[in-house]
Amino acid sequence: MENKGMWFQAARFAVVGVANTAIDFLVFFLLTYARHTSVAAQIISYAAGTFNSFLCNRKWTFRVTKRATGKEIISFLSVNGLSLLVSIILLEGMQQISVFPLIICKAVATAGSLIVNYLGTRKWVFQTRSE
Repeated sequence: MENKGMWFQAARFAVVGVANTAIDFLVFFLLTYARHTSVAAQIISYAAGTFNSFLCNRKWTFRVTKRATGKEIISFLSVNGLSLLVSIILLEGMQQISVFPLIICKAVATAGSLIVNYLGTRKWVFQTRSE
């Protein structure tokens, strides 16, 4: 039963992740179209997705009902800061060494940061919910 609960939780995390990614990509490409650098656009777009992520994952994915604590918010921001750093390193690295279009570089950066984000969020930020 515990594994089943974990899979449903991972599925909910993925649904929220799709929404976060849509927000991230939309903001990113609007900002790059407006001639912001890809790093600046990545930081702003990631922050927009992160805000959505906190609200949706906390309430729906991990079903936390108590009021958010400072520790929880700091933990969440730390995990997302690390995920953002991973995404920037991958984005910049892909742009420097590849012939792929920007959207492919962005997709690889997003995929790389997803692993860090899920594990950190599940194991550290919202770990208090019993499954």
